[in-house]
Amino acid sequence: MTRQGTTEKSGAGAAAKPAFLSASECIKRYKKPGVRFCAAVSGGVDSVVLLHFLLFQAKLDPACLLVLHIEHGIRGEASKADARFVESLGAAYGVPVTVLSADIPALARAEGVGLESAARDFRRRAFSDVVSEGKARYVLTAHHAGDQTESVLLHMFRGAGLKGLVGMRAYAPPVLRPLLNETKADILAYAAFYGLSYREDATNADTGYDRNYLREAILPLIRGRWEVDKALSVLSLCAEEAGRFMDERLDDSLIVFEGDSAKIGTAALLEGGAAAAGYVLRALEGLNRTADIERKHLLAVVRLAAAQNGKRIDLKYGLRAAKEYEYVTLYTGRAAAAAEELPFAPGMTPFLNGTLTVRGADPLVERGRLRFDADRIPPGAVFRTRREGDVFQPFGGGTKKLKEYLIDKKIPKRLRDGLPVLAVGAEVLAVAGLEIAESIKLTPGSLNVLELEYAEW
Repeated sequence: MTRQGTTEKSGAGAAAKPAFLSASECIKRYKKPGVRFCAAVSGGVDSVVLLHFLLFQAKLDPACLLVLHIEHGIRGEASKADARFVESLGAAYGVPVTVLSADIPALARAEGVGLESAARDFRRRAFSDVVSEGKARYVLTAHHAGDQTESVLLHMFRGAGLKGLVGMRAYAPPVLRPLLNETKADILAYAAFYGLSYREDATNADTGYDRNYLREAILPLIRGRWEVDKALSVLSLCAEEAGRFMDERLDDSLIVFEGDSAKIGTAALLEGGAAAAGYVLRALEGLNRTADIERKHLLAVVRLAAAQNGKRIDLKYGLRAAKEYEYVTLYTGRAAAAAEELPFAPGMTPFLNGTLTVRGADPLVERGRLRFDADRIPPGAVFRTRREGDVFQPFGGGTKKLKEYLIDKKIPKRLRDGLPVLAVGAEVLAVAGLEIAESIKLTPGSLNVLELEYAEW
């Protein structure tokens, strides 16, 4: 699959001025005193028309508008020329332009995803940053009715469920799509009427990409017989209403989010059906991991509720799901970082995927705090991960295999190898975040009291 350059084009002059009534109503709804907008402008005809429309038809004050351009680092000099074009456009209109450069191919390799997914994720993060940093309340994109048609059809072909049929929403915080009900023909007519110059990305004609193949080879045939854009717009609206009805009946308390994982109570999944799939999708949405997820993935996660404890499946892009006691957990498949033995000593030290801290503490037993008598630590004690044959006598309990202790504590299998332990030989003296051994517990005569903490990055 080749990557080509970009050329600059100009509208030729149209006879009639496109109305853009839907877009005007959209901006009017959100345009309020003091509200700032950010327009995502690639330099293509859609986004160039969006920027012109905002300034000259919707009459946004340039002081309340900024332009964001993302240079993906994919098309070499052509991509950089796009950025320069957008900067010159902003200068001509008196609107500030922010250019963000990224190495999307490197990000895709690092995250184990495709170029399109990596670029989409980067844009989403950039949009969120604009809003969280107070630069704008809304990020406006130039998606139009044709984009909506393509999205819904691609979701259908990939086996998406009800949510996939919704496609794009006109407003999905922080993204606002004022042109979503406008056609590509009207956008081209607008550019021609005002004689707007724009950049043409040659890769848009590369039918090696699914969306381009659909746009260039399939949709012209369908549009020759049916009003597919209008039909799918109605379908999208119906799917959104049905999805909203279903969402209102889901119990959010059955999903627990913990960092980069989401735990779904098996009670929410065992009955199966649309509600069970809805819980899985809601968990994925909370993790922002819905890209390219199909209905078959949702159903595979639902089936885990009746599987044996510890059963695991791989989904997409490093995402996994596992049956963990009374939950089915969705999580990223990050492995524990390799680490050698670390001699026991007070202080703060990077270890595995976090930081180990050993510091002085009050000689009081406090629930949730791992405090111990440092004078009872044998010579040669080290921090390491668990090993076959490890044994542990927890505070106030009997000696057992460490594996059995972790099972009794319902520590998921995926987490056990990432737990730091303090040990001497096969004897475990402490399991970070869980328990100390009976052999190092505090006594009335303890003078050298330390506390152990472990925090993941």
